[in-house]
Amino acid sequence: MHGSAWSGWLLTGLCGLASAVCFVRARASAPGPRGRQSPLLEALMGGGMALMALPAPAVPATFLLVLFAGALLWSAALLLRRVPHQGHHLVEGGAMVYMTVLMLDSPGEHGTTGEVAGGHAAHGEPVAHATAGVPSPSVFLAVYFLLYALLAARRLLPARVPHGAHHGAPTAPGPPPLGADSPEVAAACRLALALGMAAMLIAM
Repeated sequence: MHGSAWSGWLLTGLCGLASAVCFVRARASAPGPRGRQSPLLEALMGGGMALMALPAPAVPATFLLVLFAGALLWSAALLLRRVPHQGHHLVEGGAMVYMTVLMLDSPGEHGTTGEVAGGHAAHGEPVAHATAGVPSPSVFLAVYFLLYALLAARRLLPARVPHGAHHGAPTAPGPPPLGADSPEVAAACRLALALGMAAMLIAM
């Protein structure tokens, strides 16, 4: 990934924090595919993204490839069980597999030990081989994740008060405190992961 070391650490921190929050969400959720498995999958994806964004050598790229391929299959299995948000997770897992394959194809990216180094430092080379005038898949994926981030951010906005509700209407109770498994926390996690994905793809 083209960029300075601080941007790599920033991405690592963002994805790592999102992964930790997703794990807490899973602990607070009810057992079953509609409860714990979806946030656990998001925690797995966030942890893998944090490892990939590290600006220093961390783990073999083949390990990440297996990790993200497993996440892709997991999300496909959950999609077959009609668990919500798995279509997005399929795109997310596919994008991570795509970036990891580019890392494996990049000369000098993983050296003799196959380690992920420099936060995708050599990603630019395979992308440069795309047909002239045709955007690479990275562009379409980055646009998708940016749009998804905007939609996730909208879910975090407070609901509008209907016009005239302040006059003569009884005072409504305030919003309940946010729990770890609340929709707002889930939307915040997906927003962070979508922004991290977009940043990685743009920097390729």
